[in-house]
Amino acid sequence: QGVGGAFDEFVSVVSELLSTSQEFVRDHEQERSAVSLRDVSRFIKVYAWLAHHLAKEEGCRAVDILQGSRTARKQVRTALVMGLCYCYYARLAHAARERYVCAIVRAWNQLQYAPAARRAVQSCAWLELNER
Repeated sequence: QGVGGAFDEFVSVVSELLSTSQEFVRDHEQERSAVSLRDVSRFIKVYAWLAHHLAKEEGCRAVDILQGSRTARKQVRTALVMGLCYCYYARLAHAARERYVCAIVRAWNQLQYAPAARRAVQSCAWLELNER
């Protein structure tokens, strides 16, 4: 499987986690307009900033983090989790934060066991988002 395939699978997993985040905030705030594509755009910008920062700090290539490469596993996981926290978790009241974490873990677990998504998760299983 080529780099494009692995990147496409990574994007698929991130898309599902962003979708879960958006739906959680909408349900929590009981307002469809509580989140929008601006939040997705913000996540992408935060992820990119973190990728460049982590690459500089830890001596790896930013492109590896930006593409979800297995060679930058730790940095990809850090950027992904920190991006979700900055864009979604931080805006929630303390009482809702644990439920948000559970929703993300549940979405991750469903990806692992959903037949249509199995291929995407096999490529990105190392993210271990159900680990705390």
